[in-house]
Amino acid sequence: QSGEIIGAVGLFDLDKKNQKTEIGYWLGMEYWGKGIASEAVGLVLRYCFQTLKLHRVYAHVFVGNVASERLLLRLGFQWEGLERDCRRRRGHWMDSILYAILKSEFKVSRARTVRSHLREKNQK
Repeated sequence: QSGEIIGAVGLFDLDKKNQKTEIGYWLGMEYWGKGIASEAVGLVLRYCFQTLKLHRVYAHVFVGNVASERLLLRLGFQWEGLERDCRRRRGHWMDSILYAILKSEFKVSRARTVRSHLREKNQK
């Protein structure tokens, strides 16, 4: 409505041969807990599987980012492993958790359900 950018969802390292990509996202703190990230990530997942015809989408989450882990789990991502000291953030090595979802696991209805539930919650 205001045209202000409050967050973003992006795809990285798109591998057409192996039909996979990494998804990443961020959202301004004042917008956390409103279902915006869940809705946006769900829509991009649908685009990945239905339009791009990908087989796999994966995401890295810094250890301790519980909200991001919950978002991915709600959308059907599965925990795949821990990557130790794999990324630098603010001058420090950070562990990252790898999550992924396969096309066969993605349910468009789940993305809609999450979105509907969060909209109802925000209207109260």
